[in-house]
Amino acid sequence: MTTTNMGKLFGSILMSGAYFVASSTAALAIDWAGGIGDYNDATNWVGGVAPAAVDEVTIASGEATVGVDTTTNLSRSATTTLSGTGALVLNGRFQNGADQAATFNIADNATLTQSGNYFIVAYGAFDSTINQTGGTVTSTVDRGWFMSDNGAEGDGTYNALGGVLNVELTSTSTNTLHNFQAGRRGESDTFYVGGGDVNFTAASDIRRMYFSKDSVLQIDSGTFDSDGFEYFVVGYGASTAGGSLSGNASMNVTGGVTTINPTTAGAMVVGDGQDGTVNVSGGDLHVGGDLIVGSNVVSGGGGNLGTFVQTAGNVTVAGTLTMGIGAEGNYFMNGGNLQIGELAQGGYFDSFLVYQGGTITMNGNHSGLLSDPTSALAAPTGATVSYDSSLDQTIITESPGVETLRLEVNTTTGDVKIVNPNPSYDFVAEYYEIVSAGGALTTSSWDSLADQIDASQPEGDFNGDYVTDLADYTVWRNSLGALVAAGEGADGNGDGVVDDQDHLLWKDNFGAEGSAASWAEAGGSGTGAMVEYVLNENGYIFAGGAEFDLGQLFNTSVFGAGVDGDLEFNWQMPNGYLATGEVVYVTGSGALVPATVPEPSTALLLGGLLATASTLVGRRTNRG
Repeated sequence: MTTTNMGKLFGSILMSGAYFVASSTAALAIDWAGGIGDYNDATNWVGGVAPAAVDEVTIASGEATVGVDTTTNLSRSATTTLSGTGALVLNGRFQNGADQAATFNIADNATLTQSGNYFIVAYGAFDSTINQTGGTVTSTVDRGWFMSDNGAEGDGTYNALGGVLNVELTSTSTNTLHNFQAGRRGESDTFYVGGGDVNFTAASDIRRMYFSKDSVLQIDSGTFDSDGFEYFVVGYGASTAGGSLSGNASMNVTGGVTTINPTTAGAMVVGDGQDGTVNVSGGDLHVGGDLIVGSNVVSGGGGNLGTFVQTAGNVTVAGTLTMGIGAEGNYFMNGGNLQIGELAQGGYFDSFLVYQGGTITMNGNHSGLLSDPTSALAAPTGATVSYDSSLDQTIITESPGVETLRLEVNTTTGDVKIVNPNPSYDFVAEYYEIVSAGGALTTSSWDSLADQIDASQPEGDFNGDYVTDLADYTVWRNSLGALVAAGEGADGNGDGVVDDQDHLLWKDNFGAEGSAASWAEAGGSGTGAMVEYVLNENGYIFAGGAEFDLGQLFNTSVFGAGVDGDLEFNWQMPNGYLATGEVVYVTGSGALVPATVPEPSTALLLGGLLATASTLVGRRTNRG
């Protein structure tokens, strides 16, 4: 939650513990006399005066009723307090903060029951608030439930600190106004759950809940439920009043239990037409259907970013977690537990589930996720993927101590090496780039991977998997005596016959490994950037402990001998994820000096600088 939103949230709550904010411009303070009757009948009020919109109102007992049908409006422009056993029944529209800032308080065992076209927390150009510390609010609308509205940009804040809020949207119309929206008018609408029990339900399967602009949904404790809506969107970029919206709407879950149950045809969506962010650092978030991170499905817009960050807590997705449908989306997991039905790549490039900690559980056997070039999973610091056949689940956990690929730079000699610092963990890469904004690279003595590595098949590898092993013996045994084209199948010596000589060749080379991938230098490499890419789409395996000396690439004269440079090192996985490698500087004595490394990125840093590399890499990463 932004500082501005937090200030608005808690600024409406007095330190005394009474959650009421008085309006300084209220003309009168009027109390309900305690009976049961018409809100607009002066005889039901202490002093015999019916309140105007700008008068402060308190109902501590009895029941006041506004309107006889749903066409009535109740507009409040001052503080309203329902406490004790007081009850307010509204048959019509609820419009809080119509002409000036207003605060509506519900406490103790009080009740607010509303049935009408609209429920609006901030109706005008003024920031307005509802504080609920107890009691029950029941709102049934046949059109829309808005945090802000009426063509003005006053922000609405609902603090659900206790009690129960039940909201039902009953419309069956396709009218876009007949939905829930935060950020419809106000820039920073806030819905805060800190102990209350909040329930939003839809009577038809085409209703939606939208959080737009810089609106915030914050759940610290208590419960928040959304049930039966087609889409629940954090970051919706189309106004129900027409036009487009912008900002970064956010949903923050630090505690409590949050349940989002979209319809089968719908989903919970993060970032659709504008940026949206979900942060889970505690508590439980249950999605009873699909979750899409990065989308244009609902708004039809584009150019937005969906971001989901989990550092702790529990997230459950009963359906499919999809990364990027028509817009970029990324799920960054650094801790906690994530349980999903399936994981899918939605077709938009640079959209991944980036795993760096915690536990992921998936239905079915997906043990090959890390090596699958179509996978949406990226593990830049490694992961352990295992399959439990008894549960039919794939479990992804951390690989303790695993570090990303490293670029080792000697500031005295200029020598540069690519190193896999992990003794027993392999990384697969299809591309790497070394970038220097200061032009501190030189190609004059570049000993590229293209110069060092060629695709090679070891002798005795009869099945073409680049390893001479028992599987090749099976190929030889099953074709013993066969006449074949020279060098084909198990004819290792090329004489056209599969015989004992080929068995001897297999035996002598048992255990040998070749390389399934060769490298190529990208055209345009120079003082600012050096790039190589793998010709095989399955990538190249940097085995544990592997080290490749690229020669004297670092021009020590640019920054001075013995002085660290500005090099950046990035490497791309076969599925298109661009990981940030570590850069360490080595002095003449061999001491390692870690460089400042930017955060992992999922965007190619070079843009159009190297057209050849971009074309080849884009062939595999841009699936939109």
